[in-house]
Amino acid sequence: MEETLSPVDFVVGTDSASSNSGMGRATKKDGDVTTVLVDGVPSIIFFDRVQQFIAWKMALIVVVKLVGKIGFKTLFNKVSSLWKQRGQFQLMDLENDFYLVRFQDKDDFDKILMGGPW
Repeated sequence: MEETLSPVDFVVGTDSASSNSGMGRATKKDGDVTTVLVDGVPSIIFFDRVQQFIAWKMALIVVVKLVGKIGFKTLFNKVSSLWKQRGQFQLMDLENDFYLVRFQDKDDFDKILMGGPW
């Protein structure tokens, strides 16, 4: 049975690789996040440590927007055959034909980002 992750869990991850990377798991501390109202609109301010953690976790993620309808498994199989990546990747359906693609391998990420197909 496949596990369904929230977008936050998908980005932050639950794998053991993150615990061996020096960044570790995210633990919220007082002052990490501040919420204020600016002209009646909530504004969220992240402390530098939180911004660095988010940037580190997002480093190998691409947001994909599809034009047209295609099923999740069909998309996964199609990009797997087109990209011919060395490592694994994860695909997450966000909504409105947007997907997150998280790569395990930096070379795969660079190849796909710079080389397409687009």
